[in-house]
Amino acid sequence: MDAVAHLARNDAYPFLNASGDLLHTGPTQTNVNDLIAVFVF
Repeated sequence: MDAVAHLARNDAYPFLNASGDLLHTGPTQTNVNDLIAVFVF
């Protein structure tokens, strides 16, 4: 498999999955993506 070709297509998932280097995080049960924080100094 050609890593450069996968990166050029923005499709690294199949390459990383085939090489065993794909990181599976799983559900975190948090709403971190929904958190918006504003810091005013």
